[in-house]
Amino acid sequence: MDNVETFGTLRAMKKSALRVTKWLGDIPIETRCSFCPETLFHAASPHHCPQKAEYIERLQRAFDSHVADCHREEIAATDAGH
Repeated sequence: MDNVETFGTLRAMKKSALRVTKWLGDIPIETRCSFCPETLFHAASPHHCPQKAEYIERLQRAFDSHVADCHREEIAATDAGH
């Protein structure tokens, strides 16, 4: 996959990561979970011009929520290991 970059991770034995799948210039607009490639996250904004920091924050929040909902075992394994 071209132009794939990781900018969010969860600290765990096996790390799920947020991977960028679509860019608008240097702004990530679509990402996916490295554990669930079928799960896509799309950034949207009410502003006319996309803001890079805002899109990154929105995508990271969506990913964090997904990890909390879908990867509980991963989080539990990390907590048990400490």
